Amino acid sequence: MEAEGDEKVKQIRRSYQQTLNAVLKREDMRQNLKVLCRLLTMLAKQGGESPLGNLALLAAAVAEGIEQGAIRLDGRSANLLRLLDHHFKKVAAAGGYGLCTSVDEELALGLLELIQDAVSGLEADWDGAGDRLNHVIAAQQKFLA
Repeated sequence: MEAEGDEKVKQIRRSYQQTLNAVLKREDMRQNLKVLCRLLTMLAKQGGESPLGNLALLAAAVAEGIEQGAIRLDGRSANLLRLLDHHFKKVAAAGGYGLCTSVDEELALGLLELIQDAVSGLEADWDGAGDRLNHVIAAQQKFLA
């Protein structure tokens, strides 16, 4: 069963790489960002309450923020998404133990910063941001806990 989980993480990473490359080339942005969100959500479920699971949840919130226009896809956010791939590579190489390894603190803080900036912008510009704002805030609070 553990081997299946290891293979699943590797498959998710391969799909993440392909989809991220398409996003960075700005190909079919809306569809590829949705796929990115779905992949990161799958990785979060695979990781559960592990550091990787929480990091993937933050990354999913960032991808959703980009898709919804609350976060800009610029050099900063693109670099963080690339760094995520490097982290996922280490996790996939470590097998079952990879899910429990610590996460890069600067990467996590960078994702949190993007989310915080988006939340601040949504609160100021979009009265009643609703479920999407609550989802992003919940991801941020869960990681900080």
